[in-house]
Amino acid sequence: MTSHWMMLLVVLSVSSFHTTMAMTTTTPADSTHNPAEPSSSTSSKSSKEKKPNILLIVADDLGWNDVPWHNRDIVAPNILELARDGIILDRSYVQPICTPSRSALMSGMYPFTIGRQSGVIRPMEPVGLTMEASPLLPEILKDLGYSTHAVGKWHLGFCDWKYTPTERGFDTFFGYYNGAEGYFSHWRSDLDGCNMCSFDNMTKYGAICENADVEMPEDCKFTGGYDFRRNKEPDFSVNGTYSTHAFASYVENLLDTRNSEEPFFLYMPFQSVHSPLEVPENYTEPYKHIHTYSRRIYCGMVTAMDEAIGRMVAALKRTGQYNNTIIVFTTDNGGPVVHSANNWPLRGAKTTYWEGGTRGSAFLHSPLLPQHNFVSNKLLHIVDWYPTLVGLAGGKVEDHRDGVDIWEAIISPNASIPSPRTDMVYNIDYTHDFRAAVRIGDYKLIVGNPGEGDWTPVPKVSEGDPIIPKNITESEDQEDKNEEYEKKNGDEQREEEIENFEVKAEMREDEHENSIYFMKELDIDIDLITNKIPFKSLSYETQHERKERMEKSQKSKDYLKKEMRIKKTKQQYRFIDSKKNSPSSPVILDIENQIFNTEKFDVNSKEMTNAEHLISKNGKPEERPTSMLPTEEFGIFEEENKIDEITPGRNKSFKNITQQIQTTYDFPTLEEFIEFLKKDKTKMQLYNVQDDPEERVDLSNSLNDTVLDLISYLFVQLERYVPADNKKPNEKANPKYWNRVWTPGWC
Repeated sequence: MTSHWMMLLVVLSVSSFHTTMAMTTTTPADSTHNPAEPSSSTSSKSSKEKKPNILLIVADDLGWNDVPWHNRDIVAPNILELARDGIILDRSYVQPICTPSRSALMSGMYPFTIGRQSGVIRPMEPVGLTMEASPLLPEILKDLGYSTHAVGKWHLGFCDWKYTPTERGFDTFFGYYNGAEGYFSHWRSDLDGCNMCSFDNMTKYGAICENADVEMPEDCKFTGGYDFRRNKEPDFSVNGTYSTHAFASYVENLLDTRNSEEPFFLYMPFQSVHSPLEVPENYTEPYKHIHTYSRRIYCGMVTAMDEAIGRMVAALKRTGQYNNTIIVFTTDNGGPVVHSANNWPLRGAKTTYWEGGTRGSAFLHSPLLPQHNFVSNKLLHIVDWYPTLVGLAGGKVEDHRDGVDIWEAIISPNASIPSPRTDMVYNIDYTHDFRAAVRIGDYKLIVGNPGEGDWTPVPKVSEGDPIIPKNITESEDQEDKNEEYEKKNGDEQREEEIENFEVKAEMREDEHENSIYFMKELDIDIDLITNKIPFKSLSYETQHERKERMEKSQKSKDYLKKEMRIKKTKQQYRFIDSKKNSPSSPVILDIENQIFNTEKFDVNSKEMTNAEHLISKNGKPEERPTSMLPTEEFGIFEEENKIDEITPGRNKSFKNITQQIQTTYDFPTLEEFIEFLKKDKTKMQLYNVQDDPEERVDLSNSLNDTVLDLISYLFVQLERYVPADNKKPNEKANPKYWNRVWTPGWC
């Protein structure tokens, strides 16, 4: 293992970067690295080889605007300090909901490849994270000499003991199996409509709870069961203890008593700030100025979680383990606005494919970082933590994992060291209607219904001066007031332009009425209105600072288009009817020869030849069929019909799964896939999420070639699709058969 260790230089260079953007579909990095740099060249061999401790914190249902570096009303001084003194990861993506994100994190694989892309695992559902995804992250770290510990929410199945944490690589477990429960009672009901926090909790524990005064069905008192365990045994000693406090105390004790010479992997998936909204009342004191009662509770839960993280970091420092620890913090999905989370200014929320559901607040912190106190805009996905953390531990991962090692890219503020992730799949799900979202470079394609797409503003606060949060100074608060005054008393002409814009916009029926093209057509002064209307994307063609980025985006797009076709056509594209041609037919070979002829491609040209242009019955190049173009009619269809019977397909990496589930589908050619989408009247939406992160301007009707490129990329991914492993509830799981405790052993 000694030969595997590499030392990070304080000054990183491009030559040290072990992956490149040479492929559109990112491939796992196989190099290993040690982030710890010796203080001098005479450091001992043992100090050079000491593996870093890893603390992986996952907040549950934390919104984009629910962290102090995005919203200064949030009182969370501990994570603010960690983020500011570390690296804020501004382009970190997660899955839209709990179980899929945890599956991706533990396996390094997109959920659609392992059957976990649709919804969450319910309490009585006889499923778990497939064994085909092994080895999970804790399993491989354990093999590399780490002690492994999970503290908090599991939510990856427990119907069989083999799915539980201590059977999936963790030495210890302290937490609960289900996806939600009472924070004090640790009770999970098995009936819908039963509130998991109650008036009793308020009176017993001095807590406040959303909807605690709502009268619940009488049956709720006699359903469900207790769900909290220490390793495999139920732990009733924490009954009545707020889970966030219980987790912090457990970790403090763990750090105090463990062998500090042995590296640890501590997976810390908090219950906070998932519903039910419940918190000791004192944590809501800083938020009395917020009108919405549930929002006050939610923010108080964030503050309570922050306190717990502060306690854990203090324990690391007290025990001398902090200096060799890497701390990763991320949310599992976007915030659920129905439970008072906030993702402003991003669009959408938890469960949706919009940025508000998939772009997560995250940071990296460690004394081992060569540089810190900066914001990284480099793209990463939650699957990337698997190979990245394994690499830090000195290991390697299998090629079929979707994650890529992003360590050297994210720890450097140098733009010349790009992220090895250049594309990603938000999700693909055909459990009901076909839904998918993919991204290459700056462009994101949404296929089908992405979910509710509202922009939820920050909840109202009381009039007058609000309480100044503890993490801002009075001078900073005064600066904000000065800015607000200037905006309020700004140019009167701006107000007039806005009024004209709104009047003319109401008269226009075009769904792209908010586009920059519409404003130019109406001869509106864009510079005057872009600061007023919350459409950041509207100004990207008029602002000099964004022009350069757009040019770079176009070059990146052209480059990626070429690389995508070269790699994917050779490996997986099936552009001709498989019934008429064998994989080694002269037609395919001729197409490959034409594609791989570099003289055919000009990466500087705006109009590049698409691989689809090369399709013909005789193998010669021809014009792209008009029917393949995602025209306006194709682009704006609403969801209606559903294909009931689709030819079963196979996944090479997970053959066992697809042998068990015979409801997947397969499209022999790209053309057939496009025809399916057209027949199903599937709506398509295209956004440049680099310049339009709020997803305000749909570009699908104006960038047809880009839409088709992304459809081609999506088509390639379908080769690996595994149907969602969703099953009906099993009555055997009912806690009434298990002494009112949620217990494995019934599937």
